[in-house]
Amino acid sequence: MTQLTTSKPGWFQYLVTFADKHLKQEVRSNLKAKALNLITKICLANMSIYEEDLIDKIILPHMKNLENELDPAVRQSGVRFVLDFLMESSSKKGHNLLHILEKVDTFTIV
Repeated sequence: MTQLTTSKPGWFQYLVTFADKHLKQEVRSNLKAKALNLITKICLANMSIYEEDLIDKIILPHMKNLENELDPAVRQSGVRFVLDFLMESSSKKGHNLLHILEKVDTFTIV
């Protein structure tokens, strides 16, 4: 993953595949947290150009059920990722990101 750059062909699809493997399929919390940290850095660094694609193919599909994440540290990292992205976002899809945060907050309170 450290070799992933936007100048390499297919980098975005590789990022999607990496996210699928490490956020949806991975059950080990420590690996999931490390992957989330890498994905966060890559997304924030590239959001000025790829914002809509990142929302549609990374954030929404992989964070939509964040409230169901069993590990509180991974859940907190996911919330931080969505918040950081939302703070810099100019997308009209911001309400979808807010909905993710609302579900986590509601789930945590209940």
